[in-house]
Amino acid sequence: MFSKTKIILSIVFFLNLTGFISIYADKNCDVLAYASDTDPNGVNLRESAKGKVLTSIPDGSHISITAAKDGWFQIKSFEYMVETDAEKKMAKSKKHKLDAEESNVNVENYKAWIHGSRVSIHFSGWWPEVTMHTAPNEKSKVLFKFTNEQYSKPTQIISCEGKWFQVKVNGKVGWVDKFCYSSRTNCS
Repeated sequence: MFSKTKIILSIVFFLNLTGFISIYADKNCDVLAYASDTDPNGVNLRESAKGKVLTSIPDGSHISITAAKDGWFQIKSFEYMVETDAEKKMAKSKKHKLDAEESNVNVENYKAWIHGSRVSIHFSGWWPEVTMHTAPNEKSKVLFKFTNEQYSKPTQIISCEGKWFQVKVNGKVGWVDKFCYSSRTNCS
């Protein structure tokens, strides 16, 4: 007979293998951001926090984040535009599949980790005001409100939960759910 503990561990192991949960994550998320790094070799994506480098992606690549733990973010996909011959050569050297027009790379179902110092968002966009909360929900206490023009520079992310990012703005740490995840546009 199986004990309750063995059954529960088997279910958790199955859910992790199928991508439903991440055993290593403190927080589960479903948010978009962009990779940010001035290194010409790109931003490293790793098999685990501090683990082996799997590949690298260019500065400004869109990433889909599924989990956060200890300053690291797990991603499930990445996408970037390819505009120059050098970018096309880099994409091919990293075995990132280009679309038919060879102008875009879109990689889905890719489990990797990126360090939080390499993940950004900004607040330029269609909403006139952003509200920073004490917790990742609309009913939590409001820390302060600001206009997107006041803080339009790239913002480093501390953590994430659900559709929310924890960020530091104006010396305060709080949670926001209105942000721009594109390095190339203002999301308006």
